[in-house]
Amino acid sequence: TLIHVRDTPNGPWRELLSVDANETGADIIGFTPDNQSLYFSSSLDGNTERLLKIDLANGKRSLVVEDPEFDIAGLLTHPTTY
Repeated sequence: TLIHVRDTPNGPWRELLSVDANETGADIIGFTPDNQSLYFSSSLDGNTERLLKIDLANGKRSLVVEDPEFDIAGLLTHPTTY
């Protein structure tokens, strides 16, 4: 899975994230309230599928939540506070 972004509506596309077939998921959940980061679920760099946040400007990933034994099996997002 490849996720590409661009910094302006007419700017060039650039690769933000690449997830190979050995990892589970790269499911985009949505944007943070300030539209500066993206929430996604994946087993990338972990043992189970978990919720991660990636900064759109620099690609830095941070863990939001995980369980050491079980994958994320669904996510509810508040419509205004995320």
